[in-house]
Amino acid sequence: MKKLLIIPFIGAVLNATTLDELFNGVKNAPATKINQLFYKNVKEKKKSIDYSFYPKLSIIGSMEHFNSDVAMVSITPSESAKLSKSGDSIPFGQNIARVGIALSMPVYVREIFENKQKLSHLLKSVKYKTKIDLLNKEVMIITFLSNYNYLVYSKMALLKERESIQRTIDSIKVGVENGAIPEFNLLKLKDSLNQIKINILNIETQLSK
Repeated sequence: MKKLLIIPFIGAVLNATTLDELFNGVKNAPATKINQLFYKNVKEKKKSIDYSFYPKLSIIGSMEHFNSDVAMVSITPSESAKLSKSGDSIPFGQNIARVGIALSMPVYVREIFENKQKLSHLLKSVKYKTKIDLLNKEVMIITFLSNYNYLVYSKMALLKERESIQRTIDSIKVGVENGAIPEFNLLKLKDSLNQIKINILNIETQLSK
């Protein structure tokens, strides 16, 4: 009898304390993780394409060393002559550093736009697929758990009915043996008892599955 009492207890525990753990288990399952990683990968690829549509501003610099002094800026002979006449000095040096800013604008490329559209559709598809797969698994958990609880409580009801019939059989046995109660009543009760035992065995088989 102790073993029989454990079964409804397990059903109660699953329903009351472990349902969240089961849902978390589904969310952390390898298949779900793979879908999430694939979604993240597609999202990153789409981001990289999106970034290619923005203008890019970059700082460029260089450092050059010469064995002798050279002009630090490009200057024509006529400009050099003007500077000499005016008394202005021309900047020379052996170590010349140059710093500048470069601005590049994106150019329309049909292939890039097509790839962006494809990735957008793929991203939505993966997102919905991941969500649907997760919902399907959660529904499956609820369905199995509901069936499990139904079987557990059905078995409890059959056990109570079996005990009631057994008590009735025990109480009318003497009357049947004395001829005060028709034997047909006893046979009918025993038949009902056998049917209940068969139903209990069927339920136990389903529970084990």
